[in-house]
Amino acid sequence: MVNIDLQRRKLEGTHVTPLLAPPLDLAIRAEDVLGEDAAKTRLFYEQADKTVEELVTWLEEGNL
Repeated sequence: MVNIDLQRRKLEGTHVTPLLAPPLDLAIRAEDVLGEDAAKTRLFYEQADKTVEELVTWLEEGNL
């Protein structure tokens, strides 16, 4: 038998904002220059980070 833990989370933004993120090297450089919070806001990848955090938490809770 297969058990599936299905959870619904509501994140801010539109249907694409959880997926919008600059290339990692650009994000790191922007964070170095602008600071982490300002870079996330100006480059619009704050929601992508929140999506990753939600997924990582879910995976850790399920020991996956």
